[in-house]
Amino acid sequence: MDLQAAFQGSNFGGRPRMTGMEKQSEEARHSAVDVLQAVLRFSRAVRTRKIYVGLALALAAIFGGIYFATATRIYEATASLMVTPRSTDLLNANSNNTVRNDTLVPTYESLFGRAVVLDGAIDRLLLLSPKYRIDFEDVDRDKWRRVLEDNLSAQALRRTNIIELTYRSKSAEAASAVVEAIVSSYLEFVEEDHKDMSTQLVEILRVELAKNESELISKKRQLRVLKEQVGDLGISDDDDLVHPILQRVVLINNRLAEVQQERIELHAAQIAIRQAVASDTDLRQHLLTLEPFLGRELLLSAMGLNPNELKAAEDLKQKLLLSRARHRKLAEHFGPSHPERLELQQAIEDSEKYLEQMRSGSTSRSRERLTNESLGRLLLSMVNERLTKAVAHERELDRQYNLATGEAKVVTRELTLLSETQSDVERLMHLHDTLLDRIVSFDLSKNGPDVRVSTVGKTEARMDPVAPKLSLVVVLAALGGLSFGLGVIYVLDLMDDRFRSPEDLKDQLGVPVLAIVRKLETMVDAGAESLHVHIAPQSVEAEAFRTLRTTLSFSGPEMQRVTISSAEPGDGKTTVLANLGASFGQSGKRTLLIDADLRKPGLSTMFCYRKMPGLSDFLQSEEPIDNACKSRIQETAVTGMHVFPCGPKPADPAELLSRSRFDELVAWAEQNYDQVLIDCPPVMAASDAAIVGRRTDGLLLVVQPAKNHRRLVIRAVEHLQSMESPLVGIVANRVTNEQEDGYYGYGYGHGYGYGHSEDGDSSADGGSDNGPEDDDRNDENGMVSPRRVA
Repeated sequence: MDLQAAFQGSNFGGRPRMTGMEKQSEEARHSAVDVLQAVLRFSRAVRTRKIYVGLALALAAIFGGIYFATATRIYEATASLMVTPRSTDLLNANSNNTVRNDTLVPTYESLFGRAVVLDGAIDRLLLLSPKYRIDFEDVDRDKWRRVLEDNLSAQALRRTNIIELTYRSKSAEAASAVVEAIVSSYLEFVEEDHKDMSTQLVEILRVELAKNESELISKKRQLRVLKEQVGDLGISDDDDLVHPILQRVVLINNRLAEVQQERIELHAAQIAIRQAVASDTDLRQHLLTLEPFLGRELLLSAMGLNPNELKAAEDLKQKLLLSRARHRKLAEHFGPSHPERLELQQAIEDSEKYLEQMRSGSTSRSRERLTNESLGRLLLSMVNERLTKAVAHERELDRQYNLATGEAKVVTRELTLLSETQSDVERLMHLHDTLLDRIVSFDLSKNGPDVRVSTVGKTEARMDPVAPKLSLVVVLAALGGLSFGLGVIYVLDLMDDRFRSPEDLKDQLGVPVLAIVRKLETMVDAGAESLHVHIAPQSVEAEAFRTLRTTLSFSGPEMQRVTISSAEPGDGKTTVLANLGASFGQSGKRTLLIDADLRKPGLSTMFCYRKMPGLSDFLQSEEPIDNACKSRIQETAVTGMHVFPCGPKPADPAELLSRSRFDELVAWAEQNYDQVLIDCPPVMAASDAAIVGRRTDGLLLVVQPAKNHRRLVIRAVEHLQSMESPLVGIVANRVTNEQEDGYYGYGYGHGYGYGHSEDGDSSADGGSDNGPEDDDRNDENGMVSPRRVA
């Protein structure tokens, strides 16, 4: 098989990458699973520490019994009152002033807690026998109202006009007496309060009405005076008409603006003409500018042009155009000697000569006049005359505008005051009508209140106590004891930062527990002799590694390359890897152990290959892959198991392991060996395990339950998952007998058939020939065969 093809075809990335939608679906599924696992884990913790729940329930039952036996009995008395609204307008049964029930009943319900009602009830209780004041014993007189407020409750029944009054007391008779006293005080307060309030309100309204009438008369008188002063024309604020004085101001202002514009233009023309005369320039360019002010005929005369001549010239031009058109039309049908054409040709020439003479004569006359110095003086005199008139006109308009503005200001103030006075009169008239309506309304309702309050039935007192209730005490004691017990268990579970069972490991980490390895007794310090699988292949300890080997083998051919790491240093990952490699070698598979822990190489130290060439110098070399690998691989005393040492310690192990050279090494090992196991540094100590794990088929995490903290292991698993390393399972290492008896005991060794006989032989099927006694002895020596955990 070609090495390059194998390198390209190998799945060094582990599991395929998931898409975004697949990740969201997976996260949602994990969220629900996490909640269920948390509940199951807490239920196991409760089952383990159920003694705390029992103790809490027992204590709660004791305290509940003591409370029920010593608590003061409370009795209750009730009374019902009905609130019936009356119409405030007796002349209109459908008046909108009728009090609505949704605001009426709550208002009268709140009156039971008022001081005036409670004080009236206390005055009535003082007239009764002391046995009805049992609730006020040893209570200061000024605190009796507080006692009533604490024990009294008033509640309106839903969708009704009935208010239910309830009072609790140490005596049924006292409760009934207090309720009757409160009801009597309440009814008296409602009746008297209505009468007092009606009389007071009518008096207040009459005083306000007198003030309103006086002010209204004064305002009406003031309104009449203002109308006479202004000269009211019947113009209201809603009309589009404007007062004549205000219109006059607007018109004068518009005319003043026109005259000012004319004066400015004449002044500019005056300056321009003076400059033209002084500089002896052509004055004709100013004639068109002066046309709006001097007139067209005057300008034509100044230019030497006669308006009649101009009109005759225009008429002649029109005839000339018609003659030319007639001549062109005749030329299309007749020759040049035709009499009519000759006649038209002569008329056209005569007209042209006459127009030329008129033009030359007008030009000469205009030139004579325009060059005359009198034109300048004539224009200046005309402009000065018009400018003087414009200035005088402007002054007169300005004077008239100032007078009109003064009159307009006076009129505006008077109109504003007139409008305000009119508004005040209307407001006072509306208030006058309202006060009259209210006075009439109160006068009609003097004979009775707007609302009638009456009792419904008699006051009822329960002869059996309402508190304490045995059923309620039992329920509260049970709930309190259960809550306290569960809370204690939850706190203890939080403080106990260790895994208590294989299920706990699986639920917390979300990965299966593949094997449970007992604490291995140290045999020798180094070499293959330190491996229990090699020295004692029939021991219980060796069986745990064969179980792990079988589990990996059943996982399929894709588990040919496996990375082994741990959460933190000292968890025994190297020992697990070496024994697992020995079990693969014993099964007939060619197995290669690669020491990728370039920081603290335990595998190379175990087999005494620490100073030999290995992985670190291989990754930095450029030798051919086959020669470089074969020259560095070391054989071991275990049949079929070879070791690739770590080599010299490099400066940056993570950078070396990230090179493609390491991928080539894994591909070469896959071609030449049946099983490849790679030893990596602890996950939480370095990122090397995550880097290597992505290049293999799976990663095993060795956990020591008695040593590792739960939160640290969880962080290690989450780190591997975030790096998309294919974590396939957990190996629980160094599990002691105490842990087995407590939470890891699954009956390992009983009936499993891997115990030793006294002579060290075993039966062909792996069973023991020593009987139950030998099994017991093996249990005492710690030689219990572990059950396979998938």
